[in-house]
Amino acid sequence: MTDKEPGTLHGSNRRRLAAIVFADVAGYTELSSRDEDAALRVIGAFQREAKRATADHEGRVVKFLGDGMLAEFNSLDAAVVSSQALQEAFGNMSEAIETDVALRVGVHLGDVMFSDDGDVYGSGVNVAARIESHAPPGGIVVSDSAYRHLRNRKAYQFSSIGEHELKGVPDPMELYVVLPQDQQAPAPAARVIKAAGPEQQVSPAWKFARWAFAFVV
Repeated sequence: MTDKEPGTLHGSNRRRLAAIVFADVAGYTELSSRDEDAALRVIGAFQREAKRATADHEGRVVKFLGDGMLAEFNSLDAAVVSSQALQEAFGNMSEAIETDVALRVGVHLGDVMFSDDGDVYGSGVNVAARIESHAPPGGIVVSDSAYRHLRNRKAYQFSSIGEHELKGVPDPMELYVVLPQDQQAPAPAARVIKAAGPEQQVSPAWKFARWAFAFVV
């Protein structure tokens, strides 16, 4: 037996506070059931853009899990900005190949443990994975701890989606949607959508913004 086996934890320095991002492709199962080639292109593009967006903001992709991704960042701001960049890139890709899939992203600030092989464990990972399922397709949801650190930043606006029971979390947690950058104040009715040909082309960010504002009205 070796001194350090893969996946084992060694030393107190393996535990620290980190910004955890969990993302998955909404609609992937349905797409793969009807068009496997398109599904493979989506996963390839997702992984490529996820690696780029994470590296560009000094984060690290921990692993890909089928149509999902787990990443960690030293900075909460970097985690959110990276998630926004990934959403934009993935939305453009989805439109280009004419699929109806979209990303859901959860961001949490919490305590995690690191193993010798680079994997991460702990309640922080669990919360990020649980809150991601509450994000609307094309949206980013943050936990209450992430919201408390970001709520006074002018770069972000949030919309509460209420308290939710999360598996493995003892108390209900209030979650917040990060409003898309191009759909922050003024109100969305003031935004002009440029027509392209006989029909208006509505961006994925705009579709999501209409959902977010409809939710809170």
